[in-house]
Amino acid sequence: MEIHFKNLANVLSPNDKKENIYFLLSSKIVNCSNSLSFDDFFIFTEKDKRSGTKIYIDKSIFTKIENELTLTINNYIDSNLKRLDKVNKANNNHKDLFLRDTNNQLKQVVNIHSLNSAKKFISSLISETNSKDLINTIFNKSKNPIINSFFNSAFFSKVQTKSINEIVSNLKNKIIELNVGCNLPYKPKEHDMVLVKLGNGEAASNKYVYESEKKSQIVKHDKKEISSIQCKEMSKIAQSEFEILFNFLNENIKKYHDIIDNYNKCIKFNNINKIFNSIKDGDLLFERIYTALDEIDKNRSIQDYADCYHEFKKTSEELNLFYKNYIKKINDDVLKQDDVTDLVNMTKKIESNTGSLKIDIELLKPFSDSCNNFKNEIINANSSLIKKGEGSACSLITSMEVKTNECKKILSDCIKRKESGILSRIYKFIFPKKHNDAMKSLNEHLNKIEDISRYLSHYDINQNDTFSQSEIIAMVTAKLSETPPRTLLSYLYGENIKWDNFKRSLFN
Repeated sequence: MEIHFKNLANVLSPNDKKENIYFLLSSKIVNCSNSLSFDDFFIFTEKDKRSGTKIYIDKSIFTKIENELTLTINNYIDSNLKRLDKVNKANNNHKDLFLRDTNNQLKQVVNIHSLNSAKKFISSLISETNSKDLINTIFNKSKNPIINSFFNSAFFSKVQTKSINEIVSNLKNKIIELNVGCNLPYKPKEHDMVLVKLGNGEAASNKYVYESEKKSQIVKHDKKEISSIQCKEMSKIAQSEFEILFNFLNENIKKYHDIIDNYNKCIKFNNINKIFNSIKDGDLLFERIYTALDEIDKNRSIQDYADCYHEFKKTSEELNLFYKNYIKKINDDVLKQDDVTDLVNMTKKIESNTGSLKIDIELLKPFSDSCNNFKNEIINANSSLIKKGEGSACSLITSMEVKTNECKKILSDCIKRKESGILSRIYKFIFPKKHNDAMKSLNEHLNKIEDISRYLSHYDINQNDTFSQSEIIAMVTAKLSETPPRTLLSYLYGENIKWDNFKRSLFN
């Protein structure tokens, strides 16, 4: 990450207390080269200044507002000259300040440099067009998330700027506390923002007390002389802190992995439920997981969180490699003070990543709970199926495949007889509805058995982490024992005896 606590703290004016300040940063400023200045921000304060709370808004965010308005206006105009006249009139109210023509005969919004200028132009647009469609589009959170982060629609075509408390509350899932000595652990995506609060926590300190009278081999560093014994003492303290924090980081990375892994297991459980149909509305139940994810942050998908996990894992691997090389230097007796300083800096990096991890893990708790609930419901629903199939004559998946193919053969023969047999034609003529219902039931049953057959043919015991092999065998056995409804026609064709024999063979 490029942004450091010090970069942001240096931007503050002398009268600003950092505990009252938020920084709202875009992806552009986060990816800059650490060259921040007061001019990079618009300072948002409220009329009541007694609280002293301010938001330093990255001016790049106003470009995002311009882009959202540009797209909204061009979609609204859409070659409609009457609408174009109204939009132009809204711009004329401000001496043609906010709109300019582009080469492809579209409009481009410009000169949005503050929340007030954005508010003026949006209010003018709403007033002149008097279009409910335009109002609904402007204040559609999914289409214009940046505009809706700062403004509300009010009565009589008015636009209301949100209070600082409202802005902070709406962005609560994007807040991070950046402590002294730490880098920003977030890297927002192109259309995302992050709200930063400067904290008071100290990063790993590099202050050590040494016995000045100790003398040994001298190591030169920054024109100061420090003994190798002192260097080793510094190293012991720094190593202890690094190892403790590094273990803590890895524990949190594992928690993050478990959340993502739990979701992947839910996908497998949902696929199994589609095959065995233990819960009829399983797909709707599965959708609750995505609902929980959207409630956390609509702009972040599960893949975003998975990518985030891989970034943390990559960082952990880099830290581990660094530490192995560090220990090697100790063992080779070539450790220098610069190496200890590097270790302290790496410890700060651990703290920075741990802070980001903690935020994501806490945010994802409702999502994780939804995954656990879904998984438990599928397991509970299948427990009765497993119990029903206990005592199966098959102990191997390959044997189960044979029985499944046998079931498919019996079903296919039943369907053929009822499609072309003489008795079947007579039965269909006398009882057309009963015949159609019987055929529908047989075909549905065959489709279910074919789904099971495909599942078994791709079954891999090493990749199965939902149900055990014995549980799968019991579930399949239970499903195969659910024979189609018995009819007069199935009795006349002797099919009932075949189904009874097949069912007995599953358990004998």
